[in-house]
Amino acid sequence: MICLFLLSSAWAASINGDISIEGDVTCNTLDSPTITTEGSIVIDSSLVTETLSSTYVSTSSLSVSKLKSSSGTIEVEGNIVLKPQDSSSATFFQKTWTLEHQDTFEESHKAWSTTSRDTCNEIYYIQGDCKTPEISKTFELSDHKYVRLVGIIHLLDLWNGERVEIKVDGKTVWSRVGRTLENGVNVCGKEHPDPGFSNKFDVMVPHQSPKALLTFTSNLSEKNCHASFAISEVALLTR
Repeated sequence: MICLFLLSSAWAASINGDISIEGDVTCNTLDSPTITTEGSIVIDSSLVTETLSSTYVSTSSLSVSKLKSSSGTIEVEGNIVLKPQDSSSATFFQKTWTLEHQDTFEESHKAWSTTSRDTCNEIYYIQGDCKTPEISKTFELSDHKYVRLVGIIHLLDLWNGERVEIKVDGKTVWSRVGRTLENGVNVCGKEHPDPGFSNKFDVMVPHQSPKALLTFTSNLSEKNCHASFAISEVALLTR
């Protein structure tokens, strides 16, 4: 059964077949195998369904057999709390990130491909520019399925649309374009305003190799040696 109607109820609604809604639905409890709406669904207490498609859903309790998105991405605003229903599934939920390596460059930058290290405003960093457009380091990791990169990168001085990228094993996982503004603030480096100071990155990528090659690279050329990028913190976590 497929119904096409406007539904507004302060009580519970239970449908044995499919339900297709054009507009909004508001009720305390809604139970149906398939729910499709071009508007929004607002449930005061609980929503139970095998298939759900809606522009907007708001409910205190949601139970579905599968979550999927036509765009390939599911966005969540807020926190996700996972609670195992029994002790046999508790191991899965207790899986957390393990910190494998962390560099803040306060004392050393051992094993990095550059020897350029500087400090500004009590921040220590390694630096790349037109002469050193690429900085890399190979990390050894324990058994894992995912790698997470967390850190801080700075774009200093005169950038004219050049790009800086972060790569894992040669694949780009993060990028940023730099453009210096005349009314910008000069924090570190030379006399030019800095287009991107303290850019935080936090990316996760599927990864199972025992080693990971981390590369910071830019397309800065010898035509522009008045710009640089600096890395002040890098952390690698695995799961």
